[in-house]
Amino acid sequence: MIDIQEILFFQTVAKCGSFLAASHELNYAQSNISTKIQQLEQKLQVPLFYRNNRGVTLTPKGEIFLQYTAQIVKLLSDTETAMKDTETASGSLSIGALETIAQTHLPRVLSTYHKSCPNVQISIRTGISTDLINSVLGRELDAAFIAGPVSHPELEYQPFTKERLLLAAPFGIESITKLDLENNTLLVFPYGCYYRSLLERLLQDYNITPKAILEFNSIGSLVSSLYAGLGIALLPESILNSHEGCNDISVLELPDKYSSVITNLVYRKDSYMTTAFFKFTQTFQTGITD
Repeated sequence: MIDIQEILFFQTVAKCGSFLAASHELNYAQSNISTKIQQLEQKLQVPLFYRNNRGVTLTPKGEIFLQYTAQIVKLLSDTETAMKDTETASGSLSIGALETIAQTHLPRVLSTYHKSCPNVQISIRTGISTDLINSVLGRELDAAFIAGPVSHPELEYQPFTKERLLLAAPFGIESITKLDLENNTLLVFPYGCYYRSLLERLLQDYNITPKAILEFNSIGSLVSSLYAGLGIALLPESILNSHEGCNDISVLELPDKYSSVITNLVYRKDSYMTTAFFKFTQTFQTGITD
């Protein structure tokens, strides 16, 4: 029978790429780890690693075994969580969010949730949609608020809010058709941002190539540059309304297919839903973001 220590040793060696590196991470003697892996291979009657002077790599059977061990460890973790879970929300939640959501809608949700579930420790990480989705898939986040449609076989989603989108441009511009975008700079987030992809599709529709692109990792820096007249940006109306200086820019309505986006809370389908997480989702099902 395979034991959990053998599985954890195997996973660590696979991650580290060598028995020596795994021994440092696990704080076990290298010989003990090597012996455990050999015993595991004997039980399974297949080699799990190719061994060479530079370290180890997984065999095809090792790759398959790694996938199954991930499920085993996750199931054990969920089992422990379920046994400790109670009707009173406690523990921790790690939530990801777009910066736009973190600055506008999320504080109200967190305030309401904290009042009803004061024993839950919440951590918030901001980022672009693709990075947040990958963090949820990698189990680094319990859930994340992302923009746009969700289509992944391992993810479940719950609609959070509908955002109206606008094009912000230098002051004096009256319409998109009159806007000479080729002589303006695009102010965008890195690739993987839904707002950026939407703006790029809009430009393709108008057969326009912008003069330059300025890429930002911070919504604050992007909006400050927008109001300084550095270029144009596609942003939720809530963000533009939350900053002073609206008279310094022109705010233009977009064609219908670009004018709004649904923000969703995404989480893994196979994750155990704790009381803390269930009550978190209930917080905004009550219409708090309307």
